[in-house]
Amino acid sequence: MKYVLLLFCCCTTALFAQTTYKEKLQLLPGEEKVYEVPGADGDAITMEFERIKGTKIDMEVTIYPSRPFFKEENFKKLRRIITVTTRGVYVIKLKNTDDRKEAFFDVNIYSQNFTGLPVTLTHKLVRDTTYGYPVKQFTKITKLETRTLQTDKFYVNSISNDYIKGGKSRVLVPVYLPENTKEWYYVFTASRNEADVKNTLSTFNMASALSGFIKKDKELQSAVAGMAAPPGAEICDIYLLDEANAKLFNDKEDFNYQLDASRENFKSGIVTVRGSDTGKVYLGLRNPDNLHGIHIAIEVIAIVATPETVEETVSIPIITSRMVPVVKDL
Repeated sequence: MKYVLLLFCCCTTALFAQTTYKEKLQLLPGEEKVYEVPGADGDAITMEFERIKGTKIDMEVTIYPSRPFFKEENFKKLRRIITVTTRGVYVIKLKNTDDRKEAFFDVNIYSQNFTGLPVTLTHKLVRDTTYGYPVKQFTKITKLETRTLQTDKFYVNSISNDYIKGGKSRVLVPVYLPENTKEWYYVFTASRNEADVKNTLSTFNMASALSGFIKKDKELQSAVAGMAAPPGAEICDIYLLDEANAKLFNDKEDFNYQLDASRENFKSGIVTVRGSDTGKVYLGLRNPDNLHGIHIAIEVIAIVATPETVEETVSIPIITSRMVPVVKDL
């Protein structure tokens, strides 16, 4: 009965034993050979090496990727059994350290699994990123800057003065938009009191405020929306016009205007003109009051995109791919 049980155990053990590598190995002077063996807890990895002829060799075993495990130098015959306590890939490297003679060996490497949970060896692709030496390169960028196009005040007569006394209840203000204008703004205030308008005009500082937002890389639209309009006392109308409609406006004929960039019956405000415009446009100022003239102050600011070439020092990424060994359950 004892012999039957022993035979059964041997057969069971053999079921989970596999020959991993068995070959006659030739190593040239300075050459090395690497074997990869998967191991699970409780496995036994047997390594048998015997010289056929030639010089002796060295052996080093590591657990992938670089954990040292076992080392033997300058041998001609070796048998070693490794009991696996750390699941992983066991890398066995044989090296001929002689710089003149070849080495010829019989190699037999196999693993045995005693737990019934055998593992196998597979490989997966990994990518590594390293960076080379810093190099200088020229990059084209677009720099945003604010430009104050106009700061001025105007007197606009009442409608009655326009008809009876020859005054002007309408004034055209030409605006010359520079090339690469991305968007622009105008700030205005109206009052019968000229001194009040002068004082308010001296406080206009939208260009510098917008420059600060650009430097901080903040959203201009939300920045402008958060700005307080200047004080105003009397209502006025301001229309954004092209050249043809500017003439119609001035001649008191029917005209068309850009609705979202115009204001009617406003005492003051900050108006955003979106879109890329270049060239000449007009702001038409009108006093809707029948009896009293008003003073209107205006500041016009453009956001201009200026292309620039800057020198930068960068480290170029170097991406490499490689296959690495991985333990996989069967």
